[in-house]
Amino acid sequence: MDSTVAVAAMGFVATIGGVALSAYWQRSSAREAQMLAAQVQVYGACVEALHEYERVMFSRVRARIEQRPDAEREALRQEAYRCDTRARSAIGQAIFLSGDEGLDEQLDDVRDKVEALNRVDALPDLWHRHDEILKTLRQVLSRVRKGLPH
Repeated sequence: MDSTVAVAAMGFVATIGGVALSAYWQRSSAREAQMLAAQVQVYGACVEALHEYERVMFSRVRARIEQRPDAEREALRQEAYRCDTRARSAIGQAIFLSGDEGLDEQLDDVRDKVEALNRVDALPDLWHRHDEILKTLRQVLSRVRKGLPH
């Protein structure tokens, strides 16, 4: 009788332990999936914000070089400020979620390159810098993709 009780107790403890471990692993897995989804969303928003900032700044500089009317240039200037703010916010969120210490430098480098478009005085140079920025953004995406769990 004593051995039956002992075996039953061991079975009960094993069942409870198995349930507890299973629940822990499920929560851990769900948490990892949520973190991955958040990272993908934030990285996507960051790259989108940087692309948009580059697009607007490119248009702003091109309007200045082509000597378009002030009203058109002012609208582009205001949009560039809004895009810069969105890009800064998105970079901050991406850095917070990434844990990659070099990512912040790379994202800030892209933003700085976009800002530097403002000093360009010729269309060929503008196009060249545009291509450099897109290349740098692709490098950032590659770095981010390597840092995500598979």
